[in-house]
Amino acid sequence: MDGTAMDYNLWARQQHDNVARTWAALRREEDEIEREEAVVVGLGQRLGQLRDRIQVSPRAHIDALLHQIAKDEARMLAAIEAVGARLAHEKSVFNRELQRISHSRANTPRSDRHTRAAWDYAEQIWRDEEQGIQERIDRVAALGLDCRRRLASSRRRPSIVDDAEPREPRERRQSAKSVHSPPTADRFLRERRPSLAAPTRDFVRERRPSAAVPTRPATSAARPATAAASHRHYQAADEHPRRDRKEKEKEKEKEKEKDKERDHRERARSVMAADDRMRTAAAWTAYECRWAGLQAPIPSAPTTPLTFHNVPWPVGFQPDSPRSLTPDRIKRFLLSPNHSPHRSPKERLRSALSLWRPEEWEDKWINSVEPAERDKVRYGVSVVAQCLGELLKEVSTKHSPE
Repeated sequence: MDGTAMDYNLWARQQHDNVARTWAALRREEDEIEREEAVVVGLGQRLGQLRDRIQVSPRAHIDALLHQIAKDEARMLAAIEAVGARLAHEKSVFNRELQRISHSRANTPRSDRHTRAAWDYAEQIWRDEEQGIQERIDRVAALGLDCRRRLASSRRRPSIVDDAEPREPRERRQSAKSVHSPPTADRFLRERRPSLAAPTRDFVRERRPSAAVPTRPATSAARPATAAASHRHYQAADEHPRRDRKEKEKEKEKEKEKDKERDHRERARSVMAADDRMRTAAAWTAYECRWAGLQAPIPSAPTTPLTFHNVPWPVGFQPDSPRSLTPDRIKRFLLSPNHSPHRSPKERLRSALSLWRPEEWEDKWINSVEPAERDKVRYGVSVVAQCLGELLKEVSTKHSPE
């Protein structure tokens, strides 16, 4: 029985070594994936800055900013698709090994239970690796879908400059076009009409004395001294409705401008929210990938020494000093609704706390840190662990039954 157990342990060790060799062969793919993910994260931060600039930029510059955002979205989509293609290639490598294991297990006699159990264990090892790659593929696919939706909405968005063009220049251009338009039947008739105008003018001239306005009789009373003032008063009274109409038109124009600005702010706010979701999801994917590399390193692959600036801190960006590791940033990143929807806040915090215990770092990863950076990393780990403990206590108190 001891010999059988030893053979089984040797078999398991061989399978783990095979997995490590496979990952070593895929090291180039992983490096390219990390590079593309860094591009995605950088573009996400740049898009966030562009969205912020839209809020304070004049209307004449908004079209240029939207065009730049569309270009960056297209570049981000290309990088996301490149990551998905490389992950699919990695999955195909593990799928081929799973097919080989299934074929070997099918050819093993049922009476040889020990060998069949060994093949089952090997299949479980390789299946776990394949499922991890599939989870990464699902996250990348979700990011690509969001990016495509934003890109499609930006292409359908009308131009702000065209909407902001005043009505008078457009009407002036339309009137200029109508002046130089080709002659129509109506214009042709109007041009021929002067040939009939002379008799008409004679007829009107002959009838004009009888149609003239009768003069005042000599016996009529004298015009009062306030007649001119009364005339001016009546003329001003006639202008009141016209002035009211102009004021109403101005008020309508102001309301339209306010509605346009309100719609523009709402569109920009929705675009910024979508960009924030994408940026957080991309940062979370990069965070998990970095931790996967720390937890399961490839023995034969070259490793980069850890420093404070390449440790995957749980804040969604790469901080410059431990002062950036604040509870608000850690809470905003770990408990964000833009990732891990199937996990409760307590589960997320417990999982993170298992990674950031100082004793775990001393046992597993502190020796991989450059000696000059170890004190700084130790302090950062202790700060993160303290923040996570306080957040976990807060969440447990909030969700505990009264």
